[in-house]
Amino acid sequence: MSGFYLMHRGWRSNPVFKDEPCSEREAWLWLIEEAAYQQRRKRVGSTIVTVERGQIATSTRFIAEAWGWTHSKARRFLERLENEAMIGTATDTGVTVITLCNYERFQSPDQATDTPTGTEPTQDRHSTDTNENERNKGKEGKKERGGESAPVADASAAPSEPAPSPAGDLFADPPPNPTPPPAEPKPPKASRLDAGWTLPDEWRDWATEKGASPDAITREAEKFRDYWHAKAGADARKADWYATWRNWMRRSLDNPRSGDRHGSHRQNDRAADRPVHSNAWAAVAQRDIAGRA
Repeated sequence: MSGFYLMHRGWRSNPVFKDEPCSEREAWLWLIEEAAYQQRRKRVGSTIVTVERGQIATSTRFIAEAWGWTHSKARRFLERLENEAMIGTATDTGVTVITLCNYERFQSPDQATDTPTGTEPTQDRHSTDTNENERNKGKEGKKERGGESAPVADASAAPSEPAPSPAGDLFADPPPNPTPPPAEPKPPKASRLDAGWTLPDEWRDWATEKGASPDAITREAEKFRDYWHAKAGADARKADWYATWRNWMRRSLDNPRSGDRHGSHRQNDRAADRPVHSNAWAAVAQRDIAGRA
C-alpha cells in the first residue's frame, strides 16, 4: 500500500483512547506530530533554541514521560532510530535536538500524488453521473427546438478522461504548495561551554548507568567544567558537549586511579623539559662517591 493520509494534531488527547504507554509505532507518530512544521524558537528549561522544520527540541527524560516508558528504554529506541538513519540527534547544554530524516519528502503536499485505491469507484461514479446528465440535457434541447440534435456518444463505448471531481470532494488532490520547500536543517555550530554550566540530569543518569558513583560523577563534573572554562583556542569549542562529556567519563572510568589526566600530562611535560645533561652529571657523581668509599 502506498500514498499518504492526513492526521490532525492532538488526536492522541481524544478521551476515547485509554491512557497507556505508547507502542513503538505510536512513539514514532509522536515524533512526527511534535516536529516543527516551520522554523521557530522554543524554550527548554532555561535555554532558548531555534528549531528548523522537521526538528524537535526536548530531552530524553521528557520523551520517556510522554511515552510512559523508562528513561533507558526511550534512549535505546532513539539510538535504534538513529542507527537506521530515521532521525539525527545533537545535544548541547542539556537540550536534545532531534531531526527527522526525509521529513520534507513525506510531509510536503507536493509529494502526496498517490490516490488511495478506495477512491476509484467513487471517481468512476462521478464520471458516469456526469455523462448521464449530458445525455439528458441533449434530449431536452431537441424537444424544445423541435429539431434533431447531434448524437450523444455512449460513455461505455470508448475510454475517456474521468470528469473532474466536484467541489468539496473529500478525495480531491491537495492544492500545490505555492512556496518552495525550505532548505535542509543545518548542523549545530560549535560553541564554548556555557558560563553557568551545571551537570544536566540526563548526563548524570548516563554516567550512573555506566557504573560511576555519585561522588565520582560530581568530582568529574567539576573537573570537566573547570578544564573547559580555562581552555582557550578553537579546541575549546564543541558542537556536541554531551558527546564530549561521555568521552570524558569513559576515559575516567577506564583509568580510575590516574587522577587528573590533564594534570598528569602537565607533569610529564615538565619532566621531559629537564636538561638531559643534568641527569648524566648526577650519575657520574654517584659513581665517584661509590669509588672513594
